[in-house]
Amino acid sequence: MLFEQVLDECEMLFEASLSGRDNEVLFSELKRIVSQTNKEEFSRFPLLNEYLSKFVSYFSKSEALSQDRRKKRLINGLEMVAKLRRIFLLRTVDEIEALLGRPVSLSTPIKYAYSVGEARSKILKRMDIETIGDLIYYFPRDYEDRRVILPISSLSADSKVSVRARILNFSVKKVSGYTIISAVAGDGFGQLLLKWFNQDYILQKLKKDKEYLIHGLAKKTPFGPLEMNSPEIEEVNGEV
Repeated sequence: MLFEQVLDECEMLFEASLSGRDNEVLFSELKRIVSQTNKEEFSRFPLLNEYLSKFVSYFSKSEALSQDRRKKRLINGLEMVAKLRRIFLLRTVDEIEALLGRPVSLSTPIKYAYSVGEARSKILKRMDIETIGDLIYYFPRDYEDRRVILPISSLSADSKVSVRARILNFSVKKVSGYTIISAVAGDGFGQLLLKWFNQDYILQKLKKDKEYLIHGLAKKTPFGPLEMNSPEIEEVNGEV
């Protein structure tokens, strides 16, 4: 993974742990995420390996801490993620202008934006993003209005939808090295099958009998209820 993706995964892990569910695998999951950092990132970012080693070791004994101290450590973890972003992924306008020898403008090549560089600029070029201006005016092809909440009974296959439902039950199993998390959600009008593959952090979010906003692509199954693979979920606290 690219370094910025690693930080995103770490941030989601900490946020999931802070949601209220005890995380007994925090350290091992954090090590797994960091270990997936692309080796090329270490040559691109001097001292990155040292910073990441200290980052991971900070959580090495978190399982033995009291709940309050563990919560504080998780909050510190989010602050550390923000700090790592500032150190390695942000570049000021002054720094860019010093590299270019001229003021930054909309026509400035995108490769000069920090964390982009030559390799990423080639990827962005495939999307017709070659300058900072191109990036600013690069808009999504479509938008999703997640304010529309549908009853499960009204869902149709192959449609991206949002529902509000309770987690009735969930289970975890290992198949050929893959972790499969399965859950059944219901809203009183119908039931929906949910599945995540190799996304262990979801376990920190799932709570039986809790209500969630669930968004994803509904697919037909041979068993009756529709199914969503890797849906996004957010626990409901109060009215939506």
